[in-house]
Amino acid sequence: NVLRSGESLSIKLEATFHLGTHFSYLFAALLCMTMIPVHVRLTWDGWPVMVMHSAAFIIASLSVVIFYFLSAIRLQPRTWYWDILHLPLVLAIGIGISVNNLRAIYEALTNQVSAFIRTPKWGNAGVSARAGLYAPSLRTISSLLECAIGLWFLWMAVRLAFSEDWGLSPFVAMFGLGFTWVGLPSLRRMLFSRP
Repeated sequence: NVLRSGESLSIKLEATFHLGTHFSYLFAALLCMTMIPVHVRLTWDGWPVMVMHSAAFIIASLSVVIFYFLSAIRLQPRTWYWDILHLPLVLAIGIGISVNNLRAIYEALTNQVSAFIRTPKWGNAGVSARAGLYAPSLRTISSLLECAIGLWFLWMAVRLAFSEDWGLSPFVAMFGLGFTWVGLPSLRRMLFSRP
C-alpha cells in the first residue's frame, strides 16, 4: 500500500526503508532457530563451526552495533564511551523481542488486523507511578516461546562454558538472557495477576 499511495517518491522510499528494517527481527529469529539444531547436531570442537557462528553473529548484529555506536557519538560527543557499555544489553533486548516482532511481521504480511499496544514510557516517574502503567501483552504462546528459547540458549551457554569455548559462550548467554528478560515479565503477570 505504501508504494501504491499518492505520496512522493522520497516519502515512499523513506516509508519502505523504515518498515523494511523490521525484517531484521525475522533474520535474527532465523539465526537463533538455526543455532538450536546446529548445537544438537554438531560438536563445537571444530573451527568451521566457530567460523560459521561467528560470521552469522557478526552479520546479524553489525548494523545494530554501528547504529548504536554512531548515535552515541553524535548524541554524547564527550561521554559516548559510557553509552557503549550498554551495548550488550541493547543486543540482548533486541534479540529478545524478535519473537514478538516476528509475530507482528507475520500479521502485517498476511493482512491480519491486530491491536497495537504501545510500550509505556515512564520518564522520570517513580517506582510507585510505574506500578500501574506496566501492562505487558498476555500472549501466552509468545511468552512461553521466549522463555523456552531463553532457557535453551542459557543451557547452550553453560554447555559451551564446560567445553571451554569462551569465545562463543558469552554471546549465547547474552541471547538467552535477552529472551528470558523479555518473556518472564509477561509470564509473571499472566500467572500471578488477580482476575
